[in-house]
Amino acid sequence: MVKKINSLLIFVFVLATTSNAQNYSGEIIISNVNSYSIYAIDLDGDNDIDILCDDGFYINWYENDGNENYTEHQISTLNAVKSSTIAIDLDEDEDIDIISTATSPDEKTSWFKNDGTQSFTENNVGFSEDRDLYAVDVDGDDDIDIVYFCSYNGNYYIKWYENNGSQSFTSNNIAINENDGLSSIYVIDVDSDGDIDVLSTSWADDKIFWYENDGTQNFAEHIITDTIFSADDVFAIDMDNDGDIDVLSISDNSVTWYENNGYQSFTGHLISNNYNNNGYVIAIDLDNDNDIDILSSEGGNLIMHINDGNQNFSSNIISSGFNPYMIIGIDIDGDNDIDILANNNEKVVWFRNICSVITDSITGETSPEQYLQYTYSILDTLSSSFEWFANNATIIENNNTSITLKWNNAGTNILKLVETQNDGCIGDTVYLQVDVQTCQINTDNITGESNPEQYLQYSYSVIDTIGSTFEWITNDATIIENNNTSITLKWNIVGVGILKLVETRGSDCIGDTVIFQANIQECQINTGNIVGNPNPAPYETSSYAIANNQGSTYEWLVNGGVVTINNGNYIEVLWGADGLGSLCVIETNDIGCIGDTICMDISVNTKEIYNTKEFGIYPNPSNGKVQLIVSKEQIGNKIEITNINGKIIKQFNIENNTFTIDLINQTRGVYFIKLIGKNSVSTQKLILN
Repeated sequence: MVKKINSLLIFVFVLATTSNAQNYSGEIIISNVNSYSIYAIDLDGDNDIDILCDDGFYINWYENDGNENYTEHQISTLNAVKSSTIAIDLDEDEDIDIISTATSPDEKTSWFKNDGTQSFTENNVGFSEDRDLYAVDVDGDDDIDIVYFCSYNGNYYIKWYENNGSQSFTSNNIAINENDGLSSIYVIDVDSDGDIDVLSTSWADDKIFWYENDGTQNFAEHIITDTIFSADDVFAIDMDNDGDIDVLSISDNSVTWYENNGYQSFTGHLISNNYNNNGYVIAIDLDNDNDIDILSSEGGNLIMHINDGNQNFSSNIISSGFNPYMIIGIDIDGDNDIDILANNNEKVVWFRNICSVITDSITGETSPEQYLQYTYSILDTLSSSFEWFANNATIIENNNTSITLKWNNAGTNILKLVETQNDGCIGDTVYLQVDVQTCQINTDNITGESNPEQYLQYSYSVIDTIGSTFEWITNDATIIENNNTSITLKWNIVGVGILKLVETRGSDCIGDTVIFQANIQECQINTGNIVGNPNPAPYETSSYAIANNQGSTYEWLVNGGVVTINNGNYIEVLWGADGLGSLCVIETNDIGCIGDTICMDISVNTKEIYNTKEFGIYPNPSNGKVQLIVSKEQIGNKIEITNINGKIIKQFNIENNTFTIDLINQTRGVYFIKLIGKNSVSTQKLILN
């Protein structure tokens, strides 16, 4: 039997009580039917969603033509008080088969083989009052088994039909519940150990169970809760994105999710307790925001609970008084959002997820100047995503609801915006026309010290409010640091110094050159006087010093002597023979400022020897050639030279007041020279090196 079905638009719901609420329009797909179960799948492999429906009398499928117009096809007749139908490729021949179960009087479970053209042949699975069918590979042997529950002689059983690989089925027990009012089951790997476990609810003793598969299809019973009043339905999914399976249930007076701590210990969290006479619950991401929302049948209403991402839920009625038996969340029309399929005792309705994007106008400057920064924004009340387009501008910052940019081209330019809501709905493109004015640069004056001192550091700056580039130019200073709007420099000259600045905006907008004139003062160093002996003896080593200024360096200039030690502000000089000499120093401070030359006149005088010693030795230390100076009164006296051990190595009488002693062949070390007179002995130490 084939019958054409015309969808009828019956109601439109616009829900805006929360920022993530979805909008749905309800369209009747199947009318005048008290359907027990529905199922949505691409049954004929044409890439659109078809619908299965059974009402206890017939199993029908409704073929979607791709535009959500449906044609009815009858698969089989039934004779049952209640029935349940699902679809899967049971025999793995790459087409979709159908599995159906019926309660009394038929009391049978069948599967209908699809020949690939949607012509179906009925095959027996088993005989019992089976309910809540799930098709899954229970035993891991790569064929599809069937999990179900049934009642017999007042007891409730959870069972599975084992497929031998040729679609011959053997019934096996999972659990036996005596008189506990089993109301629903759900099949999933609860403990993530790679095998199929089973969940169940019991309306009579207010419990949720899970049955742990040990991997060999032996199931251990665990109680998740025993305080849920008249439990009706159960569902399982990772509600909080923490990588483990949580449990969702609906009871006569509440919707609750049970958080898994990762070790199958569950904590209940109430979602809703606003209604009684509840019945069905599923979980799916309704609004495309990557968290799990909930659909439920509560108090005869079809209700959605939207997750804010932290498992806080806001509730909205999709359809009041609809009283759904089953709820399916699926994209029926292929527009990348989740629609809802639901049935009741009269009809099957497609609640279409509809987009309603009304984007506000873009606000911002419509007569901007080229290369300046401007901000444009849009009002957002739905946490949408916004895509901005500006071909003739450089976007500097994008904050989703606002952008900051610089227009590159003068003339008429267009700014575009496309809004995408969290539910995937995309709005029309919004346009803003701007008339970009040719750039005008009025560079501010340079600010900084106009009477700087040579070699000191100074900073110069300019005010910038539009993000320009600045080129600093000077031939009279060394630029130490350049931060675009400011520089640090040292002036190298004395007198008039010039600093120039050129502002550039964009690629071709250049301002006039700004000139800053500085009157540079000569640097000042107050170097002290040289301290030391201005009248050294011939060949005497004397020390000289000048007050040390931190960071300064000192250049010593010696005439008539040789510097033997130089420690900066302190030196030692070995002077030569009789005569006039000089000692000068030039100080340079840490900023490069050079002071005046400070000098001391030096008079090397033999008389100094006579005033201080009986005789003079030079040089001392010596390399072996030693000159002695004595007064004329010492002529005829005796010179005696001994080593450090007292051994005499040379002795002779003085014949002249100046003479040379040759000690080149002596061992390096300390020696003593004695002048032995008639009434006195004078000794001096000599060092050979």
